[in-house]
Amino acid sequence: MITINSTTLSTEHSQLSAEDIIVENCDKYPITDHPFFQRLKSEVPNLKAYWSYFANFEPLTVRVPDWFASLLLRVENMELKGLLSMIIYDELGRGDLNKIHSALMEKLVRGLDRWRVQSNSIDPLAPGRTLAQEFDQLYFGKVDDDELFVLGSIVAGEVYGGQMAFFMGEQVRRQNQVEMSIFEWVSIHEEVEADHANISRVMSEILPTSGPGFESVMAGAKWKRVKFWRWLDEIYQVAYSEKPKLVQV
Repeated sequence: MITINSTTLSTEHSQLSAEDIIVENCDKYPITDHPFFQRLKSEVPNLKAYWSYFANFEPLTVRVPDWFASLLLRVENMELKGLLSMIIYDELGRGDLNKIHSALMEKLVRGLDRWRVQSNSIDPLAPGRTLAQEFDQLYFGKVDDDELFVLGSIVAGEVYGGQMAFFMGEQVRRQNQVEMSIFEWVSIHEEVEADHANISRVMSEILPTSGPGFESVMAGAKWKRVKFWRWLDEIYQVAYSEKPKLVQV
């Protein structure tokens, strides 16, 4: 199902940077092709589905500074350390305590509490907890102790993060039941994801473009897509009380 094949890419795109290859594939097969997003945009605004998505994004937002800080301690390249520090600085509000991303996400989820999913058959918050635990394993070296694997996942994650931020920005502006101020986290991420994409591009210039190191980068990107897709499968089930149809991606 996953479109990023590191073996094929390393031979067919040997003149491109790792970031170019990852972005090319992420743009060709955007994460917003997932049935959750496609159904969301095809129907009238569904606040229960919004809650399902953002409430399961919240556990990730809380952990991002710790994840990047842990990687900061593992990499030796000072340029990479600087780039990772910039992302941490953004996540922590760029010095403004009122703009810390986890606090803005908490405000968003609280603002959607009227549409919280109530279910006796599934835990509506399980998808976010599960993905956060899997990302803990990634960033703390339990999935692959090669930093290049983690960096590849970061580059892909920033591309997918931008796709999801811009998509959800369009969706929340379709509704009129909740004040837009509640969605400040979304509007800020529409801005910072562009900056993070630029950071990823600079990062890619440092990453290897061939050999085992390149394969590790691409494997990390592939891993991130698999995990995001499965997370969205579970969010779909929370929002719509049914499993999504199988989609070839």
